Amino acid sequence: MRTTLYEKLFIDGFAKPSYVVVTVALERALDEKDVLSAAQRTIERHPRLRSRVRMRLGVPVAFEPRPAIEWRALTRHASTDLPVLEQRLLGTPLDLARVFPLEVHLVDAPPAIVVMRHHAVMDATS
Repeated sequence: MRTTLYEKLFIDGFAKPSYVVVTVALERALDEKDVLSAAQRTIERHPRLRSRVRMRLGVPVAFEPRPAIEWRALTRHASTDLPVLEQRLLGTPLDLARVFPLEVHLVDAPPAIVVMRHHAVMDATS
């Protein structure tokens, strides 16, 4: 899967990290196995969500899809302050050469699911 010049701008062209974080409040905590299964089915259908960036001479040259089973970005929290979690996710840089551009956080109290993904996955491919 070749990375377009447009995607390269989004991946490498900003001085600060840029992510989208979505929090969904729930009535009750979800089962971790169900969330993991749903996430893996989703990333199986969308290769960009399970891709890493291959660099050449410091420039991103391609998104390389990995097997869905390699995605391990589901984190469970017994309890957390949702705004603090959101701010941490928005401010923590991701190295797309080493990690996948999608993280899912499952929170028991207050019950919620928080999803973060790198903007290039949506903006550069939409």
